[in-house]
Parts: sequence; structure tokens; C-alpha cells
Amino acid sequence: MSTFDRSSPHPLSLIGCRTFAKLVRTYGVDREYRGLATKLAATCTVGIPFRRLDDLRSSRKVKRIGLPKSPVFIIGHWRSGTTHLHNLMTCDPQFAYVKAFHCVAAQSFLGARGLVYRSLAKRMPSERPMDSVRFGLEEAQEEEFAMSRISEMSFLHAYYFPKKLEQIFRNWVLFEDITEKQHDRWKRTYGWFLRRVIADQGPKPLCLKSPPHAARIPTLLEMFPDAKFIHIYRNPYVVQQSNNNLWRKFLDAFALHNVEREDIEDQNFGVYTRLHERLYNDIDRIPPGQFAEVRFEDVEQNPVGEVARLYTELALPGFQTAKPHLEEYVAAQKSYRKNKYSFDAETVERIDREWRTVLDRWNYERPNVTHPSL
Repeated sequence: MSTFDRSSPHPLSLIGCRTFAKLVRTYGVDREYRGLATKLAATCTVGIPFRRLDDLRSSRKVKRIGLPKSPVFIIGHWRSGTTHLHNLMTCDPQFAYVKAFHCVAAQSFLGARGLVYRSLAKRMPSERPMDSVRFGLEEAQEEEFAMSRISEMSFLHAYYFPKKLEQIFRNWVLFEDITEKQHDRWKRTYGWFLRRVIADQGPKPLCLKSPPHAARIPTLLEMFPDAKFIHIYRNPYVVQQSNNNLWRKFLDAFALHNVEREDIEDQNFGVYTRLHERLYNDIDRIPPGQFAEVRFEDVEQNPVGEVARLYTELALPGFQTAKPHLEEYVAAQKSYRKNKYSFDAETVERIDREWRTVLDRWNYERPNVTHPSL
């Protein structure tokens, strides 16, 4: 099983110099991590010739490509099963999708593929350390990772600059406290990246996944009026534990700020609440036939059947072609084992209190408590 530690390749290594400088200037770096920040800054220059070569070779082609007409967006809070559903949906050969390589080499994968691919392949882990899900340059990935490498406009930067978690969430997930010009720049940057993916993958419909998109529906509909959305949700008690596990691993390995873990866990209670408030406030904006929901536990129990239902609800063509690919993928996952969690009374009581709206909406029962409150 792979693990994250301070020797792991940092997600900010090799990003653009201007982007890294803006992140440091905006969010700051704690004293004990200034050495790491200096090393990361040095890596930024390594990618310059590859980015320039890519620009020379691909910029005209990308400009001629329009935005995708009717992408499928898989949305849901972090650790709710978006990756599993994305992997299932992208078994369908009709779909193009963002790969890990597109994200890691977001500004060079078109014009400098060979050299960059070989270099990155040597550095990539074979599994995601937070849950042992298979990982590699060809695996489906969320485009938020690409946005974090080409701009400051990504929630993922909260993992590296956690003292600014609230600001980053408000600015780049809720699109609050930013100017119209900044909002337009997010749309242009996101659209530019998707056009690059189309240039690489061909004119297939895109199947995309990104947890923070759950709070970005009005913006996405403005850009893609015919987009279809699949919201996957999971037992909130499990999501809270799993999300804490993810944050602990990222903070221990990649943070450039010192923070108390309890403070981050406390803030993430609010992130969960506001993400779902925004989602359910905005669902009525989505035209009929363009939104579907699915429960993670149902996908887990009957993956092929649930995907078939989603195709029907969203009028997606081609399920019979996709079905054998789905069945092959599901059979290959039989040996996968999820992390297991225990629940203390204090946390369960807080979830009962603060997340009552979604608990009632989704009909999840209170788990057994293994550690009583003191």
C-alpha cells in the first residue's frame, strides 16, 4: 500500500512559476516550511521549456476547438464515491475523460507528451494512499487537480495552505468574495483545459467528476446549458471519518502551514453543510432530464444495475455497448477492501445535529458508537 509522507512528490512541484508565486504571495508559508517552498519554486523552472513547446505546437489547435456541448458531471462531497462512479461510467468507450496525466502535465501534455510522460511515470504511485484505489497516469482523474496546477483558483490549495481553508472554499467553490473578472477567469481557464482534453481525446462526449462542482451548478450551466449531472451521496457518518483520514494524510505530507487537526475537522463540518445547502438550492436550475441522484451503497451493491438506471434517467445512449466493459471492471474490483471506521459519541451527536437535513433527506441511520463521550 502506498503512503504519503514528506518524501512524496509534492502536488505543487513543477507547476508554473507565476502560479506558485501567486499562491505564496496570497496565502503565505510558515517559517518551518520555507525550505520546502524554496525547493518547490526551483522545480517550477524545470517545466518551462515543455510548457513553451506545448504552446507552440498546440495553441492554435486548441483555440479552434469549442467547449463540449453536453458533458456529464459527476458531483458529490469528497469521499462520497465520486471516483468509483467515475471509473464505472468511463468504462463506456463513448466517453472521453480527464486522465491523471492531463492533470499532472496540464500545460504540456499536448506538445511535449513523450518526454513528460516518461519522466512522470517514474514518480507516480500505483495506489492512492488514502484508500488504496488504483492510480496511474492513464487512470480517470478529477479536473480540479489540473486547475490547481495551472491557477490559484482551486479548492485543492486548501490542503497545502490549510490556514486559508475558509477563504479558499468561499472564493473558489462558492464563488463568493471574488470579482466578476475573477469569476470569468475561472470559466476561461476551466474551459481552456477542457478544450485541451478534447484536442487530446477527440470529439467524444466528456464524462467528468469534481466534488466542488456540487456548489458550482449555476456557473456550469452557464458554460454548458445541456450538461447532465449525477449526484452521488454516501452515509454522512462514514464520509466524515473518511474525509478526516484524507485531510490528515495530505496535511502530514504536503501542508505549507502548521494547523491543529481539530481546527480543520471543525471547519470541514461547515464545508459539508454549505456545499449541500448550495447544491439543493441550485438543483431547480437544472432543466428536467439533466439531473439524477444515486446512493453510494446502492452502487456498491449493484454497480451495473445502478449505472443502467442512470443511463435511463438521463437518456444517455449506448448502455448495451458499455455493459460488457462495466462487467469486466466490476469483476476486477472484487478483491478491493474499503477502510473501516469507528464512531465516537461526540462526533455522532454533532453530525446528528448539524447535518440533520441531509440525514433525513437520504434516510441514513445512526451508527453504533464505539467510544462514548467523556
